[in-house]
Amino acid sequence: MGSLKKISDDDGHHRHPAQRRSLGLLSLSALLALLLLPRASLAEDSVFGSALLDFMQVAPGQLVSAEKEPLVVEIKVSERSRQAVYMGLVRLEAGAQSPFFLPGSDAIPSLMQPDQFGYFENPAQAQDLAPLKLDDDDYSVLEECRPQECRFKLSALGIAEAEALNWQAPGARQAFLGGFRTALADEVSGFQAKGLPALITYADKPTPYPVATGIRRLLAEAEPVLDLYPRLSKTLADPGGAGGTTTGESDRVLWSVSDFGYRPTLSVDRVVYLNKAPPADQGSVMALQNLYSNHYLAGRLQLGGILPEGSLPGQPGRYFWTLDLILFDDALGTFKRSLLGRGLRSEVEDRLKAIQAMGQP
Repeated sequence: MGSLKKISDDDGHHRHPAQRRSLGLLSLSALLALLLLPRASLAEDSVFGSALLDFMQVAPGQLVSAEKEPLVVEIKVSERSRQAVYMGLVRLEAGAQSPFFLPGSDAIPSLMQPDQFGYFENPAQAQDLAPLKLDDDDYSVLEECRPQECRFKLSALGIAEAEALNWQAPGARQAFLGGFRTALADEVSGFQAKGLPALITYADKPTPYPVATGIRRLLAEAEPVLDLYPRLSKTLADPGGAGGTTTGESDRVLWSVSDFGYRPTLSVDRVVYLNKAPPADQGSVMALQNLYSNHYLAGRLQLGGILPEGSLPGQPGRYFWTLDLILFDDALGTFKRSLLGRGLRSEVEDRLKAIQAMGQP
């Protein structure tokens, strides 16, 4: 490894090429096996499951525990203060419902458990965010928001508008929320029409950070898994009509508020679901690609899919897997990193438990 030439990511951090492409976790033998197989047959071949286990660094013998309880691992990364990667899987009951959207939820993706959520139309409009409520703590930090020093993620223009508000005046919070809804909807509609270049640049830190930079970085780091789903990989790299749906598939943008254990976080995510039926759901996959977050995140990519019968060595039945790649907006101290890490790991475990429970009587 010492002889590998280092290269620099867009955020200035140095990594070996192998780390950028795969976090250094897929073995050469698994990669060669994948390259030699026809793409169309990967979801049905045991090499597919073996490649995911290789990425997880999980031995086949550890899979026994995933029959009844989720098996979740934290994958090692070179910068633990800046990144977190969790992957898990759980066995699905025979005849289980589709595990991609929670039943009776008006299409909440099973990869999240939000306190608030809603979908954007195409093109997005401010009224799509009408139910959105910000936490009282959000307004407290907005009162102190200054260029390059703000605990609420905004563009330079958004920070200037927050700074110009008289926060002691009646209706100041409502005024901010109204303008924020409009700005966020404009960003989403721009993304729906023009793709990644339309996304904002965060100006809350001394070094501006384009949202597109985080998206591209995580797509590169998830490449070994995304290579198993070439159509999904291509879709995530190009909006190509985000906001629309086709029979049995969807590509929409969703906003949500979730609590990771430190502060409620508003996120805007592109939700892509691709169905490889027949049979129903076999080899299907879902992705949540983060387009905006008001706290903590410089990027996030969540993936989930079904491993059909026979994909995992020595294990009968179908399994659902999920991969969560998170890029923090700053180097976190030990306490905050530990707190967020526990919350994120618990979130992965909870979502897998909910998915497994969908097939139980």
